[in-house]
Amino acid sequence: MAKRLRLLIGLSLLCLGCKDSAPKSYTKSRLAMDTLVSLTLVAESDTRASAAFDTAFAEVARLEALLNFYSETSEISRINQNAGISPVRVSKDTLDLLDAALRVSAMTDGAFDVTIGAVTRLWDFKKGVVASESAVKTAMKVVGHQGLVLDRAASTAFLAKHGAAIDPGGITKGFVADRVAAVLAARGVKAGLIAMSGDIRAFGARPGGTPWEVGIRHPDKGPGETIAAVDVREAGVSTSGGYERRIVTDAGSFHHIFSPASGRSDDALKSVTVVAPTATESDALATAIVVMGLTKGLALVERLSVDAFLVDREGRIHTRERRHAFRRR
Repeated sequence: MAKRLRLLIGLSLLCLGCKDSAPKSYTKSRLAMDTLVSLTLVAESDTRASAAFDTAFAEVARLEALLNFYSETSEISRINQNAGISPVRVSKDTLDLLDAALRVSAMTDGAFDVTIGAVTRLWDFKKGVVASESAVKTAMKVVGHQGLVLDRAASTAFLAKHGAAIDPGGITKGFVADRVAAVLAARGVKAGLIAMSGDIRAFGARPGGTPWEVGIRHPDKGPGETIAAVDVREAGVSTSGGYERRIVTDAGSFHHIFSPASGRSDDALKSVTVVAPTATESDALATAIVVMGLTKGLALVERLSVDAFLVDREGRIHTRERRHAFRRR
């Protein structure tokens, strides 16, 4: 009897040792998509977290290869290379991205437009190259989302005008963040925070059940300095502003978010943060509102019932809060 009891106790201890520990947060970062991609996952063990990180970063790399505006071999570049010539057969991922971009173009009256690539490729913010007025004027002749034709049945994308170009930079990071969240959820990861520069996708809750806290960068201070914060669970949070990439010359100060109507940037809004159901939406809408300016931007926010935190030219803060409250710092 005593021997059997000792055996049962030993087996019970062995089983307890096999169980996963309580869930905790794990964080890993890598350079990808021309930025620092930081993932925070909730997992029951180091082994599960490591496998999940590998899956997530592999998905980032896969999508980057398809959607990179600056890579000559990406599907986006192949569409651009065949502008005005012929439709290009592309993956479902690329079609999904471009379809989402066209939907945002429609809801923002063209303030968001991925065909702005004809203008953006004239600039080089790393080398300080400013596009000339004449070059911008010529490029604007081929800008217009109406010229992007998608054929789901044939799996093709086509730019109708020769010289037109897709630059999906205002939506890609949010789109990829959403895809990574979906891939992780399919692997059984119940919670995480995917951060790609100013675009963040939260899903689930932190260990203990509390929401994720997302800081909003201060547009007048350096990286790491925040002006506000917001708590989220299932949402995308994106911040856009001219402080991200800028060229200052004797002729003026220019940033990287160009209006599809004028081909130039505007500083009416220093920073725009949008909280939406997905990071795809929050990314594209934040970009669009920078272009639209304060009055039209707030009207869009009201119409779409998303949450927004705007900082205008003078540093005044304007918020619209429905599902999420912003805490100023």
